[in-house]
Amino acid sequence: MWRLALTLDYDGVDDYVRARASLSCMNEDWQPPEGQMTAVLGDDGRYHLVRDEVVLCTEVSYSEQTYAALGPIPRAERALDNAAREARGKELGARITQLEQRFAAQDRERHGGRVPHERRCSWWTDGTTYRSSAPKTVSPKQRFAPLEQQVWWAVRLLNDPVDPSTVPPSRRCVFGGGRSVWPPYLSGESRMGRIRQQLVDLAGPLCHACGRTIGVVVDHDHFTGLVRGLLCWACNTSIDECPHLDGCPRADYLNDPPAGHLRVRYPLAHRDREHNRARIEYLGIDPFPPTRPYHRGQQGP
Repeated sequence: MWRLALTLDYDGVDDYVRARASLSCMNEDWQPPEGQMTAVLGDDGRYHLVRDEVVLCTEVSYSEQTYAALGPIPRAERALDNAAREARGKELGARITQLEQRFAAQDRERHGGRVPHERRCSWWTDGTTYRSSAPKTVSPKQRFAPLEQQVWWAVRLLNDPVDPSTVPPSRRCVFGGGRSVWPPYLSGESRMGRIRQQLVDLAGPLCHACGRTIGVVVDHDHFTGLVRGLLCWACNTSIDECPHLDGCPRADYLNDPPAGHLRVRYPLAHRDREHNRARIEYLGIDPFPPTRPYHRGQQGP
């Protein structure tokens, strides 16, 4: 009810839960990519994320070459039943991955062993303030007209690979979707880093809800301010929308958070009330306990 309060009324929430209750929160067919991830320092001063010799942070697209190599889909394949279509889809997915890796290797060879990188950078400004995106208060015309620039560079990888979790965020080659791929930085220098390490020691580095991919986000209960566990990007964005009472990995996590017994307070919990100001005003209730910013040396919840 709280999560959907600004978009649905009581009956709408009831309809939403009933419609979703018979559906799984998880895509059972999805499997994380196989292979070991490492980080390698490049001559641009940044560490680059690599999985089994494939550099993940290039953002260079080979889609045109790939689909040209695949050719048109025969008309007969469009009439396949669901099982055959699913099997054919997996086969095509594996073929596409092979082609993209081949084209990337050829591109790297053309550049003398250097790895091409590409970025499309966009920003918004009113002439005084610069932001990564427009504020919601401006008109739609202004909001969807950002400035942008495309940049390209090639990197030579230098040193031996290292554990990517040891690379500070400021030294990482960031890319679209990279926040869900780069493992969290396990450092004792910050409160959040120490909590991440505590969660990994408690229940492992994989997502504490789905267990299928790396956990990157320290999750907390927005009403109590207490840390619940370590989640992957996908689970963190939608776990509170799980409509199930049990029988679902996300419901099991919510019913019994792995870190609940630790009673560790989330360092930024004091921001929750401000982020939910519109819901508080609309519903006329404030479920958040009095909080204050975390300070070094503070103990307990």
